[in-house]
Amino acid sequence: NQTIIETDLDLLSKRDHVKRLTDNVIEEWAKEVKRVETKAQAKGSKPKRPNLYLVLCRCFGWYFSLSFLTGAVESVCKISEAILMGYIIRFFDSPQITTSQGMAYAIGLFLVTVFHGTTHHHYFFPTMRTGMWIRQGLISLMYRKCLSLSTSSSIATGTIVNLISNDIQPLENAAPFVLYAILGPLEMIFAMYFLWREIETYFSRHFATIRNKTVNARDDRIRTLSDVFQGIELVKLCAWEVPFQEKILMLRSIEIGYIWKANMMRAANMAIYFFFQPLIALA
Repeated sequence: NQTIIETDLDLLSKRDHVKRLTDNVIEEWAKEVKRVETKAQAKGSKPKRPNLYLVLCRCFGWYFSLSFLTGAVESVCKISEAILMGYIIRFFDSPQITTSQGMAYAIGLFLVTVFHGTTHHHYFFPTMRTGMWIRQGLISLMYRKCLSLSTSSSIATGTIVNLISNDIQPLENAAPFVLYAILGPLEMIFAMYFLWREIETYFSRHFATIRNKTVNARDDRIRTLSDVFQGIELVKLCAWEVPFQEKILMLRSIEIGYIWKANMMRAANMAIYFFFQPLIALA
């Protein structure tokens, strides 16, 4: 077993050097302080506190925003996986779909899954790297500030350690998931859209089935009534009023049952439609 030494490790990228990160943060912080002071002087009011988030956005925002593209591609892959999986399940349930179509769905799902795994890592690496840059830049900024403080400063060592361990670390932890505040609602909107299409397909298919059954039941009832009216003398002669009445009522109850199912599905369809509208608007 050979001990790992410093020369065994790759050289650190110049973009990850702490000095470059710290100089960049200090420069943008000085610009933010000057901007706040200039704005306060123009209004003749007391200067507000400089915005640290704007400083971080100007320092690392461009590199961080590139992850939005890979995140968007990853979201598309997630939705595509669900859609292709639905087609594959439909392939096993429906004999009308050919084997070549089923193979195409399976190959498409395989390719989308591979692409999803690739874009997932290309999304998280820049975001986690940005989180590391933020942590390194702020810690170095605090360290330089501590070196410039006088010995009579009232800031305790425990306060600085607490800022580094409890206040800066969450920024690094949250960096990979910040963009999900935008990607999450977009994923939900597209997922609801495709889910709505599936629900519409389901309802339309069952509407057609129920409509056919309703028409057949109505035809049977009308045919039976027509036969009874045409042979009413024979019905009276043989005293068949009660059996025919029961049969007609039975056919009518079957017809009403299908009409009730159609109305219930229509009500559920409208309820889902009016439920998703405000939900999508809130998203």
